[in-house]
Amino acid sequence: SNSGSGARPRSKGPTRILFSFCCLAMPLGGKALKKREQNANEKAGIVTDDQKLRKQATAKADVKCSICMQTFKVTAKNADQKAHAESKHPKSTFEACFPDLQA
Repeated sequence: SNSGSGARPRSKGPTRILFSFCCLAMPLGGKALKKREQNANEKAGIVTDDQKLRKQATAKADVKCSICMQTFKVTAKNADQKAHAESKHPKSTFEACFPDLQA
């Protein structure tokens, strides 16, 4: 037994770690490239971020009160707009506040 000489065979541990690190690190290169491309496009005014595009596509339209110019999201029942018209502008009708919407 040569316990003091330090001539034991090399363990395969570090090689495995390096190999797995190498394989894990490579896909991140594509991510960085995509991010750089998105940032360049953003400066040019082009939106390429999928989440932002999805939010824009599903965003509800805005409607403004024609009297006080407060904005509201258009919904199925427009409850906020009705409550606003009744409480803030009791002398006016819902149609006067929001001519674009049907009650």
